[in-house]
Amino acid sequence: MILQWLNIRAWQYYHLTKVSLCYWLVTHYSMLLG
Repeated sequence: MILQWLNIRAWQYYHLTKVSLCYWLVTHYSMLLG
């Protein structure tokens, strides 16, 4: 039960990090291109 909860939390954290990284890259590339 606890391991399952930790897995879900880790996946959510990983997903958020990936999304924020993609957002950061997109904003910086648009600044460079614009």
